[in-house]
Amino acid sequence: MTEHPDMLENITLPSFGSSVGEATIVQWLVEAGATVEAGEIIAEIETDKAMAELEAPADGVIEAIVVEAGTENVEVGTVLAQLRTQGAAPSASSEAEPAEAPQAAPDPVVNREPTPPEAPVAAGEDTSERIIASPYAKKLAGERGIDLSALSGSGPGGRVVSRDLGDATAQPAQDGDALGGFGFPPDSYELQPHSRMRRAIAEGLTRSVREIPHFSLTVDVDLGPVVAHRKQWSGPDPRPSVNDYFVWACARALKDVPAANASWTPHAIARHRSANVAVAVALEDGLVTPVVQGADALKLPVLAETTKQLVQRAKDGALKTRDLQGATFTISNLGMMGIRSFNSILSAPQACILSVGAMEERAVVRDGTISTALQATCTLTCDHRVVDGAVGALFLQALARHLGAPAD
Repeated sequence: MTEHPDMLENITLPSFGSSVGEATIVQWLVEAGATVEAGEIIAEIETDKAMAELEAPADGVIEAIVVEAGTENVEVGTVLAQLRTQGAAPSASSEAEPAEAPQAAPDPVVNREPTPPEAPVAAGEDTSERIIASPYAKKLAGERGIDLSALSGSGPGGRVVSRDLGDATAQPAQDGDALGGFGFPPDSYELQPHSRMRRAIAEGLTRSVREIPHFSLTVDVDLGPVVAHRKQWSGPDPRPSVNDYFVWACARALKDVPAANASWTPHAIARHRSANVAVAVALEDGLVTPVVQGADALKLPVLAETTKQLVQRAKDGALKTRDLQGATFTISNLGMMGIRSFNSILSAPQACILSVGAMEERAVVRDGTISTALQATCTLTCDHRVVDGAVGALFLQALARHLGAPAD
């Protein structure tokens, strides 16, 4: 039996969703030379939206740690470490290039927040004053002069993680701050340093506006059938919200008009086989867009329960990496806040986002007679590289059709 030589496999930073392009390596749980098993947790990673663990993709020995703990702004796809594996027959291509990662390598991220082992307590140490915090949070606190004992941790077991430092970094304005040149006295405001979430949102939206040709289409949709369907709801709890009906209708409209369920790539337009609808959820320091995976295949009761759980996890800060990945379309609903109409900015690589305004009783003219109807103004923002005006119009027609005939 032929013995196959050891091979080097690159362990890279995986994708965390369309709006996250980088992360921080919080800590390594192994050292170079350590023997690991497939699925063993080897590092802790933090993005602006979630904590995650990095798994060893196969049995082997950690050949090298490429990116050190505490490194910020690590881009997706960056090689983090090298794993020496043994026993599998190398392909022709891997024999020529043994350090290349296999094309079908599994995603090494596990979506849960671990509680790392605490450091041993020294004899006589007063544990009542000990602070449980991630190494990266301690590093940031030291740089910014923040007292960790004054913070409430949102990590496992009350552990302080870097996102908990956001509200603790407000400082009085100093001479030379950016607003000084606009006539604001230094003591007339205070600076709130950008959280990772706010910085990521700013960078992503700026890039979207700069690089994607946007256009918008607006219609008023009749929500009378949706309201009637909700009143007569006899299905399981929870009763779907109006927003759930929009998720349900959008997913079906995307199946009717597959050209709208697409993404731009440099060489081709990618047509998605499933309608994965992201729902914008407002948080104190920004927003997140958890994804209802395969929404086109879900019946309304299942979709409503799925959405409810996602929204609750978002508000609790408990979203996992998988909750933020794979969106092909987004819904942003400000109607419950009284906004009549608005335009949203695209979140690449999605080609469309729907902005839903307030449901109102409005005067309408039908066959020359004035009557009233429950309507909401909906605006579809499109990537013109992928979706033309006619395609966007067809999508909105399909949306109105499904909202006009909701089904369980």
